[in-house]
Amino acid sequence: MPKERISGYQLVMLSSVLYIAGMMCSMFKTLAEVSMQDAWLNFFLAMLYAWLIAYLLYLLARAYPGKNMFEICEFACGKWLGRFINVIVLLYVMHLLVRDLRIFGDFVGTAVLQRTPTEYIYLAAMIVLIYFATGNVEEFTRSVNLLYPIFFINLLLLPLLLLNEMDMSYIQPILATGAGTVMKGGALSAGWGADIFVFGAFMSYMGNSRQFYVSLKFGIIVSTVVLTILMILCLSVLGPALTCRAIYPVYTLTQQINITDFLDRLDVLLIGFWIPAFLFRMIMLYFCFLAGLSSMLGTGNLRGINVMSGWFALLLTLVSFKSVMEVFRFGNYASFPLALVVQLLFFVPVLIGLFVKSFKKPPRKKRAEGSRRLRMAIWVLLAVAMTALFAGGYSGHLYKGYGIAGGAVYGAALLAIAVVGAIEFWRMNRIVRHPSEP
Repeated sequence: MPKERISGYQLVMLSSVLYIAGMMCSMFKTLAEVSMQDAWLNFFLAMLYAWLIAYLLYLLARAYPGKNMFEICEFACGKWLGRFINVIVLLYVMHLLVRDLRIFGDFVGTAVLQRTPTEYIYLAAMIVLIYFATGNVEEFTRSVNLLYPIFFINLLLLPLLLLNEMDMSYIQPILATGAGTVMKGGALSAGWGADIFVFGAFMSYMGNSRQFYVSLKFGIIVSTVVLTILMILCLSVLGPALTCRAIYPVYTLTQQINITDFLDRLDVLLIGFWIPAFLFRMIMLYFCFLAGLSSMLGTGNLRGINVMSGWFALLLTLVSFKSVMEVFRFGNYASFPLALVVQLLFFVPVLIGLFVKSFKKPPRKKRAEGSRRLRMAIWVLLAVAMTALFAGGYSGHLYKGYGIAGGAVYGAALLAIAVVGAIEFWRMNRIVRHPSEP
């Protein structure tokens, strides 16, 4: 068990950075192509899938506290089968890192450094990853603590800065494309939501498994609300047609900020706050890869494998994809099938192995009545949101008012889920005051 610890608040920051930074950089264009004006409804299914992954990780953390998912896999499935599964997971994580590094290089080259060869951007980003990996996860989370509030406030200010550019008629008629279209977009976004799986490498950094699950779940809720707001902004300011054509719709959105006649080009300032968030996402993927490789090799130290792993990832970035459009097509359309296969290959043998070995479950404490009521409220709100999507989807094309009602109920239910999740998160972190204590 590592001596470093991260708190529940830090885990919320890490999970929301991983979730938001990935989707806002590349997913909006594809979602608008699939669902058009209903693309802002596509993040619900991704949230549910990410919650499922978080719950499965919680089961593993509860059964074997102080271990990460790679160590649990080898224990549950045996040395050789466990290592084989871990190799598949490591290849998957390396794929995520290479994909994100390639998208990051093209994004920075497009938005800020137009005359800089992208190879140098890859190199600079990889040097940052290697530098952070010379430390530990706790030191990295302190950097996130410093910059996350700026990144989060930056995103929340966008509706205010773009208020005069919004035209809500662009997102109407709501749910006229049908529930099936919304589900297709939700399946695509679930491929990026599945990246929450990498937090299995950080389970050992929290002393309380329930706190790990509640914090991770709340981070996913916060990310879903923020992404929904960003997508509504893209659709209402740019329109579905332009959102489909823009490679980076969120960046194009920031270019529309124009406060009077003298204060414009705020997009460069905003990008300066976003770049650290994109780097933090890649650093988490890199830490996950190093943690898995270290567990397999039995080194117990990340520094010995840090530099060579970084250069290997950089080499793969240069040779893996022919163009950025190939990265977009593979990352957006193949992410969910690939994630589903890899995570099934991991969770099914591990859970079966743990069941066969008849592990001793820790005595479960009786949960407070308030906690049970909060969980029940979340389930009810989830059912309301799902019912609103399907009812509005099947009737929205018949009468515009039905679709508007379905979208309004869904939005209200999503905000209510965020409020209930915040209360649950606050109560859990009030009970678990010191993350170093199990």
